[in-house]
Amino acid sequence: MNLGVSAPFGATTLKAAYGRTRAEGTGLRTTKVGIGAEYALSKRTYVFTDFARTKPAVGARVNAFDVGISHSF
Repeated sequence: MNLGVSAPFGATTLKAAYGRTRAEGTGLRTTKVGIGAEYALSKRTYVFTDFARTKPAVGARVNAFDVGISHSF
């Protein structure tokens, strides 16, 4: 199951996501939650940042963070 939403506020778009997977036959579940934002510099260029946390069925939590810029040619 995956669920995602985005909400534009002027030049900024806020995003959130939630996902859950289950390994067939084992019943083990992995859960992932993420949030992020994009800021439009122009029609074709934006900067972004995201944070995600994954909680695997076995093992420690995994955190991820990114920052970047995207340009469409």
